[in-house]
Amino acid sequence: MVRIRRGLGAIYKRSFSSDHEFMKHFQILFFAAAVCAVGVLISGCESTEDDNIAKAQKCLDGLGPNPSSTDAQNCVQNILSDNSPNAEVVRCAADFIEGGITDTSLINAYNSVKNLSGPSVAQQLIPDLAIQYPTGTYDTAFAQSLYNDCVASETSSLVYIAGLAQTGTIMAAAAGSPSSAATYCSNPSNTSSCNPTAVGTIAQTVSSSYCTGSNQTSSVCTTLNNAIAQGNGNPTSIGTYLLQNL
Repeated sequence: MVRIRRGLGAIYKRSFSSDHEFMKHFQILFFAAAVCAVGVLISGCESTEDDNIAKAQKCLDGLGPNPSSTDAQNCVQNILSDNSPNAEVVRCAADFIEGGITDTSLINAYNSVKNLSGPSVAQQLIPDLAIQYPTGTYDTAFAQSLYNDCVASETSSLVYIAGLAQTGTIMAAAAGSPSSAATYCSNPSNTSSCNPTAVGTIAQTVSSSYCTGSNQTSSVCTTLNNAIAQGNGNPTSIGTYLLQNL
């Protein structure tokens, strides 16, 4: 199974005992990655590509609880040229590990929103998922690469989490910290420095990929879809509305 950290067992327990949408999304995210990777393993490794994906997945499974910033990427070196959805799922998981997404950070993000509802969920959750590793700063270039890999995985829950992480990273990089990101970017004088075009484009992608069916009524999806409606399909207008109303 593709794992982000060994300690995720604690998060799974929380997700099964909590009906909060945030933990549901993470449960779906990692379950989807696991199913895809296991599907590769049980296929009998019928091709060199499948064998390389299986080896990369096994390498990620074998990482310790505190891998270095290069450990995860070392695991996926042999599948960097493989653009299949299965390979992208494993690369997306590796990116999350390299980006410092840990059991502790997920639990902290959960705790920060578990008593919130409506737009307040997105306001708190999106900055909380900002990626600060591997450079030690809020790395928008790395977050974009992670987002691209997760979108290419064609796994809606991975697109959802990566989209929120990329948006949060853009906001935190502009504001200087996640804690002030929503306030900073909502100020009309600052909104343009928070890359509203990119934020709007991400919102459209996340909405079309994830915010369908029963997910449409979740707090974050409602916030994204409202911004899309207000922006009349224009990414910059969508991003501007979203940033100024978080």
